[in-house]
Amino acid sequence: MASQKVVAMPEAGRRERKRNQTRDRLISVAMGLFAKRGILATTIEEITEAADVAKGTFFNYFTSKEEILLVFGQRMRAGMAPRIQKAMEEQRPVADTVREAVRQLLTVTHTGPGLMKSMLSSLLSNGKVLEIWLSEEKHVLELVAKLFRYGQQRGEIRSDLQADEIALRLRQTLLGALLFWVLHQPSKAGEWVTPSLDLFLEAVAERRQL
Repeated sequence: MASQKVVAMPEAGRRERKRNQTRDRLISVAMGLFAKRGILATTIEEITEAADVAKGTFFNYFTSKEEILLVFGQRMRAGMAPRIQKAMEEQRPVADTVREAVRQLLTVTHTGPGLMKSMLSSLLSNGKVLEIWLSEEKHVLELVAKLFRYGQQRGEIRSDLQADEIALRLRQTLLGALLFWVLHQPSKAGEWVTPSLDLFLEAVAERRQL
């Protein structure tokens, strides 16, 4: 019987996979702790202990615990971008695309308001967190504005408003709805976000002349 040849995984590929797994574990553990204890109250030692890695290992991946927020936001945006691009290629209604993107964003609220409460508190009290938020916010607004410009070209979105302005107002609407969700417990985030989003999309929709 012919012997089967076993192909070993290259050592470099195995190391990279382990690095990615460790990085993912640190992010997941940190976001869970941020939701429970708050960003400011959570220490790097608590993150590494919960992730079962040495404290020094943390700094092989991140320069600070705040950087985890940036990476988390980048990953969410990276997941949103191809879905929006695909929706435009398939010529889906812009309103439906926005609703789907918001539903994806709301998945982070399923564990409760802890994470959002922690982030809002940190934005108001920590300049580093605010800087990270604003940096990522710029990229998100550019992505959303691109979608609204597409909607204007298709006659779905009002053309008397700048797409950049619409994107900014959408972010303000969502942030305001999430703030009210945090303040009015118990409730689900969607109970505050969905009605606000519906009103917003109705306001920016192009009016069809009879």
